[in-house]
Amino acid sequence: MYKRQVQGSFHLGNPVAALAQLDLTAAYLEAEGRTLGAVLKAGNLGGQTLGPGLYKSTSSLEISSGDLTLDGGGDPNSVFIFLMASTLTLTPGRQVILTNKAHSANIFWQVGSSATFNTTTVFSGNVMCLASMTVGTGSTFNGRALALNGAVTLDGNTAIATPPYVMQVTSLLPNATYGIGQVVPVQVVFNEPVLVTGSPTLALNTFPAQNAVYADGDGSTTLRFTYTVAAPDASTDLDYASAGAFSLSGGSIVSDATGSAAELDLANPGTITSLGFNKNIVIATNPLYVELESFTAVAAAWNAPVQLTWITASEIDSVG
Repeated sequence: MYKRQVQGSFHLGNPVAALAQLDLTAAYLEAEGRTLGAVLKAGNLGGQTLGPGLYKSTSSLEISSGDLTLDGGGDPNSVFIFLMASTLTLTPGRQVILTNKAHSANIFWQVGSSATFNTTTVFSGNVMCLASMTVGTGSTFNGRALALNGAVTLDGNTAIATPPYVMQVTSLLPNATYGIGQVVPVQVVFNEPVLVTGSPTLALNTFPAQNAVYADGDGSTTLRFTYTVAAPDASTDLDYASAGAFSLSGGSIVSDATGSAAELDLANPGTITSLGFNKNIVIATNPLYVELESFTAVAAAWNAPVQLTWITASEIDSVG
C-alpha cells in the first residue's frame, strides 16, 4: 500500500509504532489466556448464529458454505471473543453479519498463525494475528487488521473504522418524581470520544411527546441532553421513545479519532442500558395522572397525603 492511498499518519520504527506493538502484544496475550466459560469450536463456523461469549478452537477456524451471524441479544455492550490455535479463513463471498445490537468494536479474533480473507468477503471485528493477514480483492473490512510478526496485505479493499456506538443512556438525577420547571439531564455514553455539530435531540416517552436537546459534551465520551418539564407532561418511567429516538436535526455525531459517523441505534426502551432500565424517574405535572388503558390513577408531585379515586374513561372530563 502506498502512502498516498492512506488517510492518516504513518509511524515506521518510531516511539508511536513501538508503543502500538507493545499494546498489540498485551492484547493478544490477554485474549489467548482466557478460558472461563469457553465454548469449544472446530472447523467451519459458516451457517451458524452465535451469541456473545468466548469461543475457542485448538486448531483452525473457517467461515465457508454459509455466513456467520453474531447476535448481540439486544445488548449494545455484548462481547464476542474467538480464539484459535492456528489459521482463520473466509472463503470467497462469505460474510460476518452483525445483528441485534452487536458492534464490530466488541468482536475480537485472536489468530495463532495467519488469517486469509478471500475475495469479496465482508468481515467485522478486531483481528490479532501472530503471523500475517491477507485481505482479498473487493473485500470489505469493518474493524482493525493487526499482525504481530508479519505483514497485513490489502488489495483493493474497503476498510471501515469501527464506528462509535451508545453504551448506555442514564441520568445523574436521583430516582424521584419531577414536576413543572424542573430540568432533567440525560447522559448518553459512547464507547469513545465523539464530536458534535448542530443540535441533536432525543425523543422521550412523555405524553405529550417531548425531546431532550443536546447541551454539551463535545469531544468526550458522554453527551448531555436536557429536558425541561412543562404541563401537561407525564411519564410513569422516563425513557427514550424508541430505539430510533435520536435525531441529528441536520447536525452530526462522529468519532473524534477517525471521523466515522456514530451508530445511533439504541437498545430498546426498558431493556438493558436504556434510560428506563438504569433509572426510575417519574414525570408528573398534574395532581392526578390517569392511565386510561389500565384504569389506574397515580398521585404525583404533591408533598401532602393524597386521596386516590378510581375513575372510568367516561369520567375523564371531570378530572382537572
